[in-house]
Amino acid sequence: RWVYVTAETSNSVSVIDTRSDSVVTSFLVEVRPRAAAFSPDGSRAWVTNEISGSLTVVDARRHAVTASIELEGGTGKPVGVVVS
Repeated sequence: RWVYVTAETSNSVSVIDTRSDSVVTSFLVEVRPRAAAFSPDGSRAWVTNEISGSLTVVDARRHAVTASIELEGGTGKPVGVVVS
């Protein structure tokens, strides 16, 4: 039902409701968000932040950031994410 669109220049993620085809909210993440993936049950999402070297954990039911995980001491440059 939800699509997360990352915006590299504004460090934001826009949430699109596919039922109404409208942006319902946006939230901030760390520097240069690149990709998002959802848990199978749709309760969580993870957003990669390339320049920050981090992964943002999102409560996908509330569209709210719950945590940030630094990767490789912040030197990692994640651009993709997969959930299994």
